This record gives sequence, C-alpha cells and structure tokens, in this order.
Amino acid sequence: MQFNFPSLSGYDASGAHWTGAMSFTGDGSTTFEGQSVTKSVSTVTLQAANGSPATTTITSYYLALDGSLYKTVYDNGATYTPASQVAAPTSAKVGDSGDLAAATRSDGTTKTVHWALNPDFDGAVQLVVTAVIKTGAVITSNEVDTIYLNSSGTPTRIAVSIATYGTTSGHPLLTSLTIYGNAQ
Repeated sequence: MQFNFPSLSGYDASGAHWTGAMSFTGDGSTTFEGQSVTKSVSTVTLQAANGSPATTTITSYYLALDGSLYKTVYDNGATYTPASQVAAPTSAKVGDSGDLAAATRSDGTTKTVHWALNPDFDGAVQLVVTAVIKTGAVITSNEVDTIYLNSSGTPTRIAVSIATYGTTSGHPLLTSLTIYGNAQ
C-alpha cells in the first residue's frame, strides 16, 4: 500500500510560500528489535520559497500480533515508544473519535495522538489526526493532519497544519505552517 501527495503547497504565519511532498508506504513484515512487526515509512519534504528542501523520514513498526504501535524511529535517531495506546477501530462512522496513543520520545518529550472522522461533501469524509507534543506540561508543538477520503475510503487529498510554540526574550513565539495537496 502506498499513498503519495507529490505536490503540496501552502504558507507559514508570516505569509512565506512553502512547497513539499509526502508519501506513506506500507513496507511489509520484518523483524525489528527481536519483534515480528509490520513496517510503514512516511517521508516528508518541505521547502521554503528561497530555501533548500528538508526531508524527514519516519519509520513506524507495528506488532504483527495485534497491530499495535511498537516504536517510531525518525531519521535523526529520535524514537517514540508508546506509553499507552488504544487500537484503532476496525470500523468507524462519521462523528466517531478517540485517542490513539501517548508516547515518550527519546529526549523526554511526550506525544499524544487523537483521531476523528468528520463529514465532508458527497459522501466523502475527513480523517483528522491531531498530535500534541509537550515538554513537561508545556505544549511545544501540535500537528493536525486532515486526510480527505472519498466514499470508498481512498485518500484524495491532505492538509497539514503545524504550529510550534516557544519564547524569545520572554515573549511568546508561534511559528505555523499549513500545506495541502492532492493524492496521486
């Protein structure tokens, strides 16, 4: 299984134009850290208008036994290990939502993931996945991925909104980016 979004476009909070691409690939069965798992690979490339492209590859491993997330590994070596998780439902209807996981990153930050299935037009739906990252009790970033599914459940487009929070000289700092595009 593979889903490609090869031509993403959007803007950050300052109005600068960004382009990019995303792909999601189910990479089959393997053994990882002695566990029988299935592997999926997500690749994200982003580029500011006059900048160089930056690519991140995220590999997730799911236990073959029950499909639960075992570990997520980033190309920079950072890992997320689930502290708790709930299995995704085998079927869902518009209006359903729930928590998927809480995970701890190798640097001590935590990540919680929530999903919701919202109505769209002409029998289509929006699968909205929200991830919140915290350092201690402080939210440092959040990401909202809206995957548009046609009436047969096939992804047709994606919208990704990312916000990071911090402070500069004691003043709140917000950086945000929203980027979107169609599946191919």
